[in-house]
Amino acid sequence: LVVGDSTLPETYDVLMAGAKANLVVTDPPYNANYEGSAGKIKNDNMPDKEFYQFLFAAFVNMEQNMESDASIYVFHADTEGLNFRSAFRAAGFYLSGCCIWKKQSLVL
Repeated sequence: LVVGDSTLPETYDVLMAGAKANLVVTDPPYNANYEGSAGKIKNDNMPDKEFYQFLFAAFVNMEQNMESDASIYVFHADTEGLNFRSAFRAAGFYLSGCCIWKKQSLVL
């Protein structure tokens, strides 16, 4: 569990201590400027290029700390689908499919 800045390599150095992950499940900010009862989400209202760089940095760190045959699941809102997919591929990942959740309420 990453508790810290996922865009910084040293976060993963401390967490992984040289080991590689077999599975990553991540739920980065959606860039939706959401505010709930607990308040605003950090890094959830960035200009387009800045948000792409934020995602790219986090994805690069994840990719570098995963086994070559590991899987990754990324939760995101489709409103930023282009940034998520572009940063994901640029970081070295292969997108093989998307899982769609049937929800009972509006999705961001």
